[in-house]
Amino acid sequence: MQRQTVIMMIPEKLKAIISQGEGTEVELKESKDSLARKVYESICAFLNRRGGLRPYN
Repeated sequence: MQRQTVIMMIPEKLKAIISQGEGTEVELKESKDSLARKVYESICAFLNRRGGLRPYN
């Protein structure tokens, strides 16, 4: 079983990422109440960009 590493995102780093805009590793979505299907589709696309890895069996 692979061990997962948790990375904490500090607000300053997140703001810097957002200010650079979207790219091959960043996709920005907005949500006020719930996540739309397109959010899940984007997550899957990023996970599969380089072959993808599933964190769970």
